[in-house]
Amino acid sequence: MDSFHLEEKGDKFAQAALVLGIISIFSAIFLFWTFFIPLVTGGLAIIFALLSKSQGKKISKKSKLGLILGIIGSVLLTTILTTMIASTIYRLRNDEAYRNEVRESLSATEDMMESMYGEEFMDQYKELYGDDFSFENTFDQLFGE
Repeated sequence: MDSFHLEEKGDKFAQAALVLGIISIFSAIFLFWTFFIPLVTGGLAIIFALLSKSQGKKISKKSKLGLILGIIGSVLLTTILTTMIASTIYRLRNDEAYRNEVRESLSATEDMMESMYGEEFMDQYKELYGDDFSFENTFDQLFGE
């Protein structure tokens, strides 16, 4: 294979890395609840940027930018999700009204499951796993009163 085809192939990888890196950042900001989109696009951007480097040649500017954007998108998503999880745990530990709201939501979910399946969640859980489980006990152990 001649060098022209290698450069052309490398340029396509560089373009793909750049586009995927941009998608990774935008999806991390606006679609973070679908965490797999920014993770996959960021990871692919990094991989394509590294694949675009031809043997013995420097990495192109497009590839560098795609690599940087892919890394930023992945780190940004990780930061957003970590912040959301930490703030939720903080609120559960320190805000009684929020804790009661979550308890009510769990209770409503149990009631909905009972109306849909004709038996309580605990009965289904015991049947499947042979163990006793309680949202209330676990919730209280984790976030205490």
